Amino acid sequence: MNVLPDLRASDPWSKNTQSVSFPVLESATGKRSFSIAATALLLFAINFALHWPGELTPDSTWQYEQAISGHFNDWHPPIMAYTWSLLRYIADGPQPMLAFQLIFHWLGFAMLADGLSRTGRTKAGWLMLATGAFPLFFYFNGYITKDVGLVSASIAGFGLIFWYRIQGRRPPPAIVIAALVLIAYGALVRHNAVFAFAPLLLYAVVDPARIGARRLIILVCVLSIVAIPVSSIVNRHLFRATPSGAILSLQLIDVVGIARHSGDLSVLPSVLHLSTSDVEHCYRPYDTMDRLLEFGPCKFISERLVASTSAAERTTMWLVAIISHPVAYAQHRLKIFNSMMYFFVPAKHCRFSDSCMKLSPQEIRLDYIKRNILVWPASWIVLGVCMVAAGLGLSSASAPLSACRTLLVSGLGYSFAYLIVGVAADVRYHYWSIVAILTAFIVAFPLLVSRVRTMDRTVMVCFVLLTLTWGAGFFARLADIQVLMF
Repeated sequence: MNVLPDLRASDPWSKNTQSVSFPVLESATGKRSFSIAATALLLFAINFALHWPGELTPDSTWQYEQAISGHFNDWHPPIMAYTWSLLRYIADGPQPMLAFQLIFHWLGFAMLADGLSRTGRTKAGWLMLATGAFPLFFYFNGYITKDVGLVSASIAGFGLIFWYRIQGRRPPPAIVIAALVLIAYGALVRHNAVFAFAPLLLYAVVDPARIGARRLIILVCVLSIVAIPVSSIVNRHLFRATPSGAILSLQLIDVVGIARHSGDLSVLPSVLHLSTSDVEHCYRPYDTMDRLLEFGPCKFISERLVASTSAAERTTMWLVAIISHPVAYAQHRLKIFNSMMYFFVPAKHCRFSDSCMKLSPQEIRLDYIKRNILVWPASWIVLGVCMVAAGLGLSSASAPLSACRTLLVSGLGYSFAYLIVGVAADVRYHYWSIVAILTAFIVAFPLLVSRVRTMDRTVMVCFVLLTLTWGAGFFARLADIQVLMF
């Protein structure tokens, strides 16, 4: 029984899903393609110049040190440090990695734009290219981080396949291989990127029309689960990365969170000698990782835990705590997810932690501009969920819909995985989700417009849901609501 809405009747593209039905002159197509390519090159040059030589973070500085030494550990996925070690043959410093990331960023958006243009959607093509310069993207892609590496590689790999599939053409083997290499890099460059890569992989190797909704969900779940140990094996053996105990951060944050919400300190090893006041002081859903680890005010907890327990014992401790107090675990995870979504939080909510620098009232007010509704991950996640509710996330009735489905499942899967694996709050953690959902929105725009014109129940619910999301978010900021901060 098919529970999905039948989109073919209202889908502007469903009349011909195998070939392009737009009478586009070859010469005009060539000129537009050249214009798109030239504009993409210009935007790349501007993007590169504005961020020269590349913005380094403490994490990327650490990875560059590994690139120089040639000795990697798996705290950060070593594929980025290894790639950087190869780019050092071109030049030392962040410049080659900046160019590496920006080349694939603009390649991906150029392929998406040209693909749309070649199907007669010239305005959508130019809008897609302009999307590559969306202020949030322009800000982030100058940073040398694994988040940017994930997005650049993934959008390029997707764009290569999209260019063929949107025209009803089968991608040649060489293109599929190139796309798979890029998708694999994106999957390996962040530990949790395995939750984003499965839909992209399937889109590259299988005709989307042959995968129904149920099969898609099953395959995505299976591939994501399999990818977790596979990526670990690749990092550990192919790049010879030494284990760093990176999972300790998740385990420790979860156990401390469970102790805080359940009031049961027995979930923590007795050797830690923690009191209720210690737990209350050290637990903050929005920056607990920074407080508990190497440089935080509560680093003594992780130091004692590592000194007195083995990795196996810590894993057992973690699982037993979750099983013993599932409600407390859910409360803890939802608070972290709310913080990561920048949803029901006060303005500049890190200010409630002593590990955050003291902020002036003006800096707090400025947060309304810096982190507006277009920056909130919650806004994009709700939009993505609404598009799925409208049937766009699971339908492959046409080439645009199958592309939209791939992006939505990948983007939403990546963000919702933070319900389980999130340890800190930063918009960059949802960079791929925002890119994927916005790109899907542009691809599916004609169908979305037709749905809005009908004003059916789903559309009305989505408008209400978005309004409530923004209203609740602004209310929490204006009223300085702190109930989910501790």
